[in-house]
Amino acid sequence: MSGEGITFAGKKTEDYIVGVLNESQGKSQRLTGKAKVGDIKWQASNSMTIVIESKKKAYNQTRAHKYLVVVNPIYDGDGWTGKWRVLSPVQVIKNLRNTQSKNGDIKRGQHTPCAMTCANLGSNSANDSLGGVVVGDRELPEAVISAFLEGEENTLMKQFAQEEAHRMEEYARETNRRWKEVMAINEQSSKKC
Repeated sequence: MSGEGITFAGKKTEDYIVGVLNESQGKSQRLTGKAKVGDIKWQASNSMTIVIESKKKAYNQTRAHKYLVVVNPIYDGDGWTGKWRVLSPVQVIKNLRNTQSKNGDIKRGQHTPCAMTCANLGSNSANDSLGGVVVGDRELPEAVISAFLEGEENTLMKQFAQEEAHRMEEYARETNRRWKEVMAINEQSSKKC
């Protein structure tokens, strides 16, 4: 898992995770497309479908509103340690506290005003403050299932994430509507000149 350009930074990590999950149980695949739900879709042998967001070296552009399990390889000064940190969707939302400002509010998101949309939760050296579990390849499938179930069982956090995702969609639609309106007025004004 060596460095790559920004466009495909996590592809090798995703491919590796897919390989580990496929060796253990069930069937997994990388998800592609412009509006991805996550990075990996895993049909575990217990017939539950789990969508995973994988990270490479940092919890950069983490999208808490998607309410996904997050898997990240752990690095130290010598490179990849052969271990993974697995965060449940609940832990991802709780880790927004790592972005708190002095007054206790969560800070702006990464590239956006809203941290639920996109947040940088920090690097993934052996950063134990992130919580989750640290496992090797062998334990990864079970850790992913446990993290997924933790998310499913916490209905309060799941509902919060779903409501925030809905609000983001509404905001995007309203922005699009307003943009079209402004563009039409601007075009009319340009014709008069």
